[in-house]
Amino acid sequence: MAGFIKASELLNSKKDTAILDELKDKFTHMQNAQLTEIHKETSKSFNSKEIYDRS
Repeated sequence: MAGFIKASELLNSKKDTAILDELKDKFTHMQNAQLTEIHKETSKSFNSKEIYDRS
C-alpha cells in the first residue's frame, strides 16, 4: 500500500512528462500485481470451500 501512496504523491508532484509516463507504467504494474494476488487468494479461498463442502 505504501507503494501506491508514494507513486501517487510522485505523480502529483512531478511535471516532467518522461517521469510521469514512467510512474504511470510502474503504478499500473503495481495495480495489476496486486489484483493478481487478490485473485490468487480468492481462488484459494473458493477452492478450499469447495473441498470442504464436498467432504
